[in-house]
Amino acid sequence: MKKALLRFTSGIISLLLMVSISINACAFPAFVDDIPDPVHGIDKDVPWYAQAVYDLWYAHIADASRIDEEGFVLYEPARAITRGQFLHFLGALAEECGKEVEQESVWELSVKDCLKWAVKNHIAYGKGNGLAEHDTLTRQEMAVFLKRFAEYIGFPLEDINTPSDYEQLADSALVAPWAEESLQYAHRYRIMVGEVHRDGSISMNPRRIVTRAEAAQAIYNYTKSAHFKLPSYTADLGDNIVSPSYEDF
Repeated sequence: MKKALLRFTSGIISLLLMVSISINACAFPAFVDDIPDPVHGIDKDVPWYAQAVYDLWYAHIADASRIDEEGFVLYEPARAITRGQFLHFLGALAEECGKEVEQESVWELSVKDCLKWAVKNHIAYGKGNGLAEHDTLTRQEMAVFLKRFAEYIGFPLEDINTPSDYEQLADSALVAPWAEESLQYAHRYRIMVGEVHRDGSISMNPRRIVTRAEAAQAIYNYTKSAHFKLPSYTADLGDNIVSPSYEDF
């Protein structure tokens, strides 16, 4: 009798849990399955890039890296982003800012459309192997693309009224001459910042490959500096966001 009652009680609890999970999933749908929802997620360890990814996703600027065999939509934040993928994001943002990237308006821009737009508007130039859209993007290349994009859009950026410590970066000598002005620009407006080491030194890591998380955060930082309001999925994250005192991106 006791065993039967225990099985019955366990069954009721399981059913209630299933209903609760189903209701929560329907009420608070997440856009991506590998990043906690920064607004409705129950996970308190929301990563520092979640807000940027969700806002850009909601505005149709960022897109999925892939959809796996089970149908889960993955952003894959730790994966390297290519030059073409980053320019695709910028092209979508340009459309959101009121610029026409494709002659005939379409709901979704292709990477090819955005590459043509980037070359036409002097945001991207080729490398030794052409435009190299399949090459992974470095941080100094991202700075160049972002500076040219900002000049193309023409929105004034907010000066934070604090001196940039760019000159004190530990690895400033590693910055290519063609990227130095762009990195200074990105650092001045806090579109990109450096990595703080335990000894207090800061590195910009100009030649390191950009992850998809970093790409989203840098574009998001630009929109904030330019006071461009995206269609926002946002809410106050409060204590649910985990970010270092000096964001590492």
